[in-house]
Amino acid sequence: MFTGIISHQGTFNTLSRTAEGADIIIKSALFLENKNLKLGDSVAINGTCLTIVSIEQDTAKFNIASETLRKTTLGMLENNTTVNLETSLRIGDTIDGHFVYGHIDETGEVIKIEQESETWVFTFKHSAEISKFITKKGSISIDGTSLTVGECLNDKEKLEHSFSVYIIPHTYENTIFKNYKLGTKVNLESDILARYASRLLNLS
Repeated sequence: MFTGIISHQGTFNTLSRTAEGADIIIKSALFLENKNLKLGDSVAINGTCLTIVSIEQDTAKFNIASETLRKTTLGMLENNTTVNLETSLRIGDTIDGHFVYGHIDETGEVIKIEQESETWVFTFKHSAEISKFITKKGSISIDGTSLTVGECLNDKEKLEHSFSVYIIPHTYENTIFKNYKLGTKVNLESDILARYASRLLNLS
């Protein structure tokens, strides 16, 4: 489990396809600075919970299952792409974002980028399937970053579903939001509380 507060960034170096999915190599100061990290620990890479299978100095290797390749952007990344990193939540840590599981719902797409003074407004397109979990002032994880939803658009006639988020300068500079362009694909994880509430209502 994570909080969606990005602590470090890393560089995506290598993706090697395997029979089960793929192996990836990430290089980051995180692996040098956090002496507690070891084999078997979880790290969120662009919001996707992965397990360390080897670690040496500033480099770590992770396995990606075939389902993860289908659901996330990790299989689309090019070498030297910058990624968001967060280590798993530990007992006693503060929760400044929201509960993020690292279980990606789907990929979204940047369809609009605007600037309002020092704030950036990003709008993302998503499927109808997760629209019921995304609500104004609710929580959303975008590439692992915990954010509050601004506006939502659900036009059922045009089959268009999107939402916007407002990015302050600190978040812009310390996450990969500064690298987003129109058409960029991102990992989306809706709020787990919204998912459970929907499940309970459907069972009643």
